[in-house]
Amino acid sequence: MTENTNTITVSGLLDDFDPSKAYNYTTQEILANWETKYPDFYALHEEELREGLFEKIIAMIRENHPDQSLYRIILKKYPNELFVGRETSWQEYKQKMAKQNAATPDAMAMNEDLVTAFLVYPKAKKEWMSACAPGKLVSIAGQITRAIGFGGDGDTAKKI
Repeated sequence: MTENTNTITVSGLLDDFDPSKAYNYTTQEILANWETKYPDFYALHEEELREGLFEKIIAMIRENHPDQSLYRIILKKYPNELFVGRETSWQEYKQKMAKQNAATPDAMAMNEDLVTAFLVYPKAKKEWMSACAPGKLVSIAGQITRAIGFGGDGDTAKKI
């Protein structure tokens, strides 16, 4: 059975979406739900739905964090996932990382600490981090360090 695509609109799906629920799901899960419910429509409008969803969630995050400078982390391997980090001062970075590094000196734990401290969306909960594909947290941590000023070639974090 196929859905009636005449009654579904991109703006309608996006208008019906409550961005406050985004903290309970990843964007990949939200998009997969739409793809399951409306497969034909989703196939025709995937990019428009993804970018509209990202814009709506980013607007909510900006509203919830008005005094923070935010950036979007783009991982080409995960186009349906939105990652938003926050900038920090050297002092805050040094304080958080020095305290965490003293307790967890290995590289993997340091990556988790970076993601936990500076990733705004999705929330870096233990369950989410445990379910991440190998290398995803390392990639996110790498983009966080670039975005907060450690540079590097191929920067893929952009201010929002």
